[in-house]
Amino acid sequence: MKQILLLTDFSDNARNALVYGIDLFGSEGVSYTLLNTYQDSSMDTDILISVEDILKEQSERALEEDFYFLQSKFRNENLDMRMRTEYGSVESVLEGMAKKEKFDFVVMGTNGKTGNSWFVGSVAASAVQHSPYPVIVVPGNAYCKTLKSIAYATNLYEDESNLIKQMVEFAQSYDSSLTFLHIDKNADSAASSVQKFNEIAEMVDYPKINFVELVEDDIEDAIVKYTEENKVSLLAATTYTTTLMTRLFGHSVTKKLMLYTHIPMLIFNRKKYSYIFLG
Repeated sequence: MKQILLLTDFSDNARNALVYGIDLFGSEGVSYTLLNTYQDSSMDTDILISVEDILKEQSERALEEDFYFLQSKFRNENLDMRMRTEYGSVESVLEGMAKKEKFDFVVMGTNGKTGNSWFVGSVAASAVQHSPYPVIVVPGNAYCKTLKSIAYATNLYEDESNLIKQMVEFAQSYDSSLTFLHIDKNADSAASSVQKFNEIAEMVDYPKINFVELVEDDIEDAIVKYTEENKVSLLAATTYTTTLMTRLFGHSVTKKLMLYTHIPMLIFNRKKYSYIFLG
């Protein structure tokens, strides 16, 4: 059974991400865990225990509201879903869970509450960078339409054979086209890129694979432009092979992030957890 971890901070954007995740994965052969993490590091240690109890109670109460919201919205789906609250940062909680539990995907929103919400800015980037599981990041106004087109941004320099096979399986499950998108600043490297693309083509048997190579000085801008012009439904990338996540979720929110407002992203952490899902 596929295990999906849904992260929420109880904001409207978080709820939108929850709905997106359930729309994407459905209910058949899927088990959902609805998770909220809570912490308040600003408190003194002598009163931290009592504060933690209060925060836990607040988390559980709000989690029930999201739980019943989803059960009502998908009342005809017979969802297999459980609630869970954990004390700590999202990064530490996910790393702790990875030692004894396996999830196929994590679904989270890009923007949530203000203040200490982990959905905001660099904290969201940190959660993505440290997640031991593949993360689907859902912008606030995204909705789950048919995944007709998936683009995987690759630098072609790392051994991505296991990840490529997983990406093909994912695309096949939705009968989606899968484009391997390589953007380089040096036109002279085109020949070696063609060789890499040929190796990928020999590795998998899927008729809906495409290969696109672009020569651009600004890699992130080129990715934005390609996804917009080609109506990409989902953009996949890794934290190891691209700095895109840092650029998009860093302290400075630029026009690039605005261009991504309706394109969910599937992010893999190759560097730290290459044995999970990535090979």
